[in-house]
Amino acid sequence: MSKVIITCAITGSIHTPSLSPHLPFAARDIEDQAVAAAGAGAAILHLHARDPADGRPSARAEHFMGFLPGIKRRCDAVVNISTGGSAVMSLDERLAGALAARPEMCSLNMGSMNFALYPLAARERDWRFGWEKPFLEGTDDLVFKNTPRDITRILREMGEKRGARFEFECYDMGHLAMLRHFVETGRVRPPYFIQFVFGVLGGMAAEPDNLRHVKALADSYFGTDYMFSALAAGRAQMPFARMAADMGGHVRVGLEDSLYIERGVLAVSNAQQVEKGARAGRGTGPAGGHPGRGARDAGAQGGGKCRLLTSLWFRPTPPPGRARWTLAGSRVFVTPRTSAPGCCRAMPSGYSGRPAMKAFLDERQRAHDPKHFMANGTRLPNPEVPARVGILRAGAEAAGARFAAPKDAGMGPIAALHTSEYLAFLRTIHARWTRIEGASDEVIPNVHPASRGDSYPRSAVGQAGYHQADTACPISAATWEAAYWSAQTAVAGADAVAAGARAAYALCRPPGHHAFADLAGGFCFLNNSAIAAERLRMAGLRPAILDVDVHHGNGTQGIFYARGDVLTVSIHADPARFYPFFWGHGHERGTGAGLGANLNLPLPRGTGDDDYLGTLGRALDRIAAFGADVVVVALGLDAHEDDPFKGLAVTTGGFTRIAAAIAATGLPVLCVQEGGYVSEALGANLTAFLTGIGQGG
Repeated sequence: MSKVIITCAITGSIHTPSLSPHLPFAARDIEDQAVAAAGAGAAILHLHARDPADGRPSARAEHFMGFLPGIKRRCDAVVNISTGGSAVMSLDERLAGALAARPEMCSLNMGSMNFALYPLAARERDWRFGWEKPFLEGTDDLVFKNTPRDITRILREMGEKRGARFEFECYDMGHLAMLRHFVETGRVRPPYFIQFVFGVLGGMAAEPDNLRHVKALADSYFGTDYMFSALAAGRAQMPFARMAADMGGHVRVGLEDSLYIERGVLAVSNAQQVEKGARAGRGTGPAGGHPGRGARDAGAQGGGKCRLLTSLWFRPTPPPGRARWTLAGSRVFVTPRTSAPGCCRAMPSGYSGRPAMKAFLDERQRAHDPKHFMANGTRLPNPEVPARVGILRAGAEAAGARFAAPKDAGMGPIAALHTSEYLAFLRTIHARWTRIEGASDEVIPNVHPASRGDSYPRSAVGQAGYHQADTACPISAATWEAAYWSAQTAVAGADAVAAGARAAYALCRPPGHHAFADLAGGFCFLNNSAIAAERLRMAGLRPAILDVDVHHGNGTQGIFYARGDVLTVSIHADPARFYPFFWGHGHERGTGAGLGANLNLPLPRGTGDDDYLGTLGRALDRIAAFGADVVVVALGLDAHEDDPFKGLAVTTGGFTRIAAAIAATGLPVLCVQEGGYVSEALGANLTAFLTGIGQGG
C-alpha cells in the first residue's frame, strides 16, 4: 500500500501574529514547530521567514538562517523554501533566502494573480503590531507578480544552477497551462510535483468539483509523469486533505494555510494539524502505518507512484546505520530514529574498519591531449598530458586501490555548480572555433574582458576570452567529453563515500580546482573537487575541501566563497609570485554567508615536509571546528620537490605523513586528483599518499 506524503507549511506570509498566538515568527519558534511537525509525520517542511522583531513577512537570508541550521540538525525533513515570499516583495527580495540556503526543494508559483487577504482585516481585534492591519487591507489592490520571465529566472537560479527540485504551486487552471508550457520548452523535466492550491481569494475556490477538474486536466497534460498534493486555505483544509488522499494524491497542512484545527478552535501547533492530516490520509490507524512517513519508505512499496516519488532525486545507497529517506534520495541521509537529537553529523558505527580503497576512472579522460600553453611569454608543451593517467593508475593500484568505471550521473551534479552558458560554451566552442578562417586546432583566447560585468559576447572569439581565464586551458574536439567523464569520476567517488566507503580515490583528468562556475583556467574545465563536495552535501553530509595542490584552488574558492555550508581550506605556494597570483592570499576569508568558511594557508617557495605538516595541523583544526563529517582532498601531487613546477619541496615520504594526518581525523576521505605532472616520482607519490590514508585513523 502506498503512503501519503504530508507537507507542513509552518508560518507562511498570509496570516499575521494577531490572528493567532500560536503562529510562529521568532526563529526559535519556527524551528521548534518545524521539528515537532516532522516528528508528527511531516515529510516536507514548507518554509517562509519572518522578521523576529514584529512577525512581518521576510525573505532575508539572515532571517532564514536563524532557523534553518537547527531544523536540518534536529530532524530529517526535506526543506522546501518558498520563492513566493510575499506579494509585496520584489523577485530579488523573494529569492534572497533561497539563494543563500540552497535547499533541496523550492516552491514555485506558476503565474501572477490577485492575492486578496483584506477580508482578514474586517474583524475588530487588538492588533499587536502596527503593520498588520494596513498590510492586510492593502491587498485589495495588490497583484502577486510571477511572469514567465520571473519563472524562467527562478528555474535557472534555483534549479539549473543550484540543483533544487520544485513544488509547482498552481492556484488556477491557467497555472497548469503555464507549467505545461515550460515542460514543452524543455525548461522543466519530469517527474513533476504539483501542489494544487484552493481557497485563496483570487485563485480557485475550495470546491470539490475544482479539485476533480484540475486533477483531470493535469492527467491530460502530464500523464503519469507527475504526482500531486492539494491544500485548501481556511476551513476546507482537512476536508480537502481527505479528498486529495482518496484521489491518490498527497496533502499539505500547516498554520500558513489555516489557523484552526476545527471550526472555531485555533490549532495550538503545526504538529497538531499534521497529526489530524495523517488521520485524514489513506491507511490510517495501526494497521495502515503512519501516512505522513510515506516519503521515507515509499521506495519499498514498489508501485508506480512510489517509483515516481523516489526518482525525484538520485538514490545511492545510504551509509550503514542510516535510514533511507526516499523522497530526498541521497540528498538527506537521516540518522536512525533511536539516535539523540542533534547527532546528524556523527558517523554511524557501521563505518568501523577500513575496506580496500575504491577507485574510479573512465578511459575517455585520456582523449583530451592539449598541445601548448604559454608561460612567461613562451609557448611550451602542455604538461597536462594523457600519460599522467597511466602513471597515476599504476601508483594507485600499488597502494591497493581497485578501479571501476563511473556510472553516468548526468548533467545534474555538474549543472548544480556551473552555469548553463558556460556548459554550452564547453560543449560547442570547438566546432564553432574551427569554422573561423585561419583558426588554430585548439581554442586559445587572445582577448579578455576588462571585468566580468562587461557584456556577454556572441562571437566564438569573444566567448573564448570570457570563459577561459588564461592560455593554459586549450580546448580541442575531445576536451568536453574528457572533462565530462572526469566530473563523473568525481561524482562516483562521492557516491561511494556517501554509501559508506571509508576512503575513495577519483582519478580525475583533466583536473578541476582552477575552474570557476563559468571560467576555465590552469588546465581545468569542470571543478571536480567542488562537484564532489556538493554531491556529498546533497547527501546530507557536511563537507570540507582540503586542497593540497602546490597551486591555490582559486576556482573552488570562487564557487563557495559566499557560502557557509562547505568549508574550503588550501595549503599552497604563496601566490605573491606564483600562479594563480590574484587569489589564495591569507586575508581572503569568504563573504556574506561564507565569511569565515574559507581559509588560505600560503607557504614560502621551497617549504619542506616539517613546515608543511605544521601548517596542515592548522588546517585540520579548522576542519574540526567547522564540524565537517567528510573531507574532500583536492589531491595535487605537484607540491613534490621534483615536480616540474618547483613550488614546494615535499618528499615522497612526506606525502605519506600528510595523508596519515588527514586520515587520523577519523573522517571519511575522498581524494580527487588535481595536479602532479610527469616526473620519475609521480606514481610513487600517489602510492605514498594513498598508503598514508590507509594507515591513518
